[in-house]
Amino acid sequence: MEDRKRYKLVNMNEVKNKMSINGGNKLFIIGIAGASGCGKTYFANSIKNKLEIDGIEIISCDNYYKSYPGGGKAPPTFDWDVPSSLDLDLLAEHLEKLKKGEKINIPKYNFLTSQREGTEKEVDGKQVKIIIVEGLFVLFNDNLRDKFDLKIFTLLDPDICLARRLQRDVAERGKSYKETLEQYQKQVKPSYVNYIEPTKRFADIIISTSEFTDTSKSIDIIDKYVRHELKLNNCNHNLSRSNKKSSKKNSSKKKNKRI
Repeated sequence: MEDRKRYKLVNMNEVKNKMSINGGNKLFIIGIAGASGCGKTYFANSIKNKLEIDGIEIISCDNYYKSYPGGGKAPPTFDWDVPSSLDLDLLAEHLEKLKKGEKINIPKYNFLTSQREGTEKEVDGKQVKIIIVEGLFVLFNDNLRDKFDLKIFTLLDPDICLARRLQRDVAERGKSYKETLEQYQKQVKPSYVNYIEPTKRFADIIISTSEFTDTSKSIDIIDKYVRHELKLNNCNHNLSRSNKKSSKKNSSKKKNKRI
């Protein structure tokens, strides 16, 4: 009987340790990795829209690019497509703070000037239930990777990725078609082969974002899984609260008996 009580106490301590400070519920964090132009941002937004839960935030790894040294705009030959060009440790630190119910300031990055420019937005760990992080190297850094409750890798034909990259970089990042093509051949494609594609072995789910694939089915599966995990976490939280109440009652009964 004594062993059962001891086991129950240890088990409840494990549950408490897994609960974050944000309202007592464990923060659920999803990581989405994949090639440049494969639809990571679109997929992240699709998951958010499907869940329709208050307290969902999407964080892009693009906000965590480091400023180009010297304060000026980076030359076209500068390689942005390597893990060291991003402050992945800062992102991991921010996720850890959110788990503890603390506030973070997501940096704002300007691709036209190659510099960080203040804060993009503030996120309060006490106000969020789900965080979706998307980016090229989301699964590359083990310190960052360990923060995720669900790891997703998105796949898409390289030609379609290139077409999307051309459209985005010319329209949003002030590059010419020639610059974008050269960068893709010399930096983007080798980066995918060397750094990004190998990280799919860490993924819990690998999803094709091709136009020939019905991604809504994948989103439905993720939606059900996340809801199940949130329900389980809430049950554990309620179990922890009821255990506290019963222990208080037992304590008060003991005091009354002494009187």
